[in-house]
Amino acid sequence: NYKITKLQNYKINLVPLFLKNLFVNFKNSFLNFFLNSFFNLFSFKNFYFKNFFFKNSFLFLLFLFFFFSCKPKIKDKDDETKSYNATFYLTIDNRDGKKDKEQKKYSFSLEQGSKFSKEYLDKLQKEFLDKNSTGYIFDGWYADEKFATEKITAESLAEISVNEEKIFYGKMTIKQYTVTFETSGGSAIDVVKEVNHGTKISKPKDPTKTGLLFVNWYLENSFQNKFDFSTDTITADTTLYARFLTSNTPTDISLSANSIDENKVIGSVIGNLTTTDASVGDDFTYSLVSGDGDDNNGNFTIDGNQLKSAKSFDFETKSSYKIRIKTTDATGLTFEKKFTIKINNIYGLIRIRNSNSPYEQDGNTFKEDTAQNGNGRFVKNDATTFLGLIIEAKNKYVTVSSTKTFVANPVKGTDFTVNGLPANLNLKLVRSTGDSKVLIIWLNGAAVNHANSDDTSFTITFNKSIFENPPASNDDIVENVILLNIDFVD
Repeated sequence: NYKITKLQNYKINLVPLFLKNLFVNFKNSFLNFFLNSFFNLFSFKNFYFKNFFFKNSFLFLLFLFFFFSCKPKIKDKDDETKSYNATFYLTIDNRDGKKDKEQKKYSFSLEQGSKFSKEYLDKLQKEFLDKNSTGYIFDGWYADEKFATEKITAESLAEISVNEEKIFYGKMTIKQYTVTFETSGGSAIDVVKEVNHGTKISKPKDPTKTGLLFVNWYLENSFQNKFDFSTDTITADTTLYARFLTSNTPTDISLSANSIDENKVIGSVIGNLTTTDASVGDDFTYSLVSGDGDDNNGNFTIDGNQLKSAKSFDFETKSSYKIRIKTTDATGLTFEKKFTIKINNIYGLIRIRNSNSPYEQDGNTFKEDTAQNGNGRFVKNDATTFLGLIIEAKNKYVTVSSTKTFVANPVKGTDFTVNGLPANLNLKLVRSTGDSKVLIIWLNGAAVNHANSDDTSFTITFNKSIFENPPASNDDIVENVILLNIDFVD
């Protein structure tokens, strides 16, 4: 809706105030002089009319000219260029499938005689129509609010000259679609027409097919995505495909793995569930259910077809758990089965203790004691003192932790081995006095060279005898090899 308001412009041309005052003062002074001279002209003492006239007539005429020419003048309002404020009204009909209407307004100013340029029309399209067009069709512009007059196209709108107040009305009509139901030989379902954009449709009566059972409606004929009539909306012409299956009851459930390592984080996957069913291409859902063998259902969860842990298990506390699982096929038929989940007794899980503050910046890197003994040295007072990680000239321990108790005095070559350590450096492990599951790593000695090119890494390999209660073999230790670094300062 395009409404144009006529602006009344007046322009007043005035001589600056200081010039006006100048002429006023000049006028007053000259009049006083003239009158005095006039009366003196006819006096007996100063009769000189001829001399006065020729001396003062020019000044008098000059005064009259300036006096009348400086009168304020108001120009006629029709002499000025007029401007108009253009307003469009857009009516949005049938919003959200209802029969109500919503009206929006947009306006801009144009000078008299100008036309709607491409710049204005593009701006109108971008700022006004496009923002309100999702799910709607723009029907065009009209000269009346009821859209009874001839439609005004964008081309004809661009040819209109603005010389008077105008009003334009635009209409947006909601898009409507058709929903078709494909039953592939099953009983026919009527087509649903004129479905408003963004609305839901009612679920039709389930189709039937001889010897088969209807499962659900899908968005593809490959049956990848189910259509949910309670939540899904129609945003385009749509075809829904009916899926039919033979009615066969599931006969078994399988779990790809029935054990989990102790100390795993909550949510760890134990195994994948599958169902045995004579129906080809059937779909299945799984759930933990009550019944025989459901003793420990609360310690597990099912996500899709994956069985997951709901707690971190400890072998020493409990080594096995019982659960009961149900599978349901697409036709609603079910089968239930009980399972025993074993907890694996894991040794080690040896890791650098990244929770210690020194490792926030330096990780598992050793730095030599440059502040007290010079570059390349890992000694403090004598050649037998072992130092830990050096940060800001302070002793900091490099430590590793485990889920099992370490022996009190680990022996190098027996309980652990070291590979890649630079010459003239030695390493030993000491069990922490505060936590028997923590080892402190110490270095001592001095490197021969200490340039950047000599920065190096080395490994510590833990053997089963590192634990007070060792596993059957070294292979039972998880992450039994750790990597450490040495940073030599230039």
